[in-house]
Amino acid sequence: MTKQAYSCTADSRVGSVLEQMSARSIHHVPVVQNRVLIGIVSTHDLLFAQRKILVEDNKRRQQIADTILMSQLD
Repeated sequence: MTKQAYSCTADSRVGSVLEQMSARSIHHVPVVQNRVLIGIVSTHDLLFAQRKILVEDNKRRQQIADTILMSQLD
């Protein structure tokens, strides 16, 4: 019996797709929109995107911390 195929959409959350890939031991996932294939993402693609998101979040947090610190000094 064939397993149910897993796919994601372009607006799927990176972390959710990575979790499913890990749980299913797969390394590539079709990206679909309106039941039409629009691409394929790999574990590498998603880990790279996740890293970029984390770096941007850390920059924003640092900016907020700097703003709070500067407001306390005034």
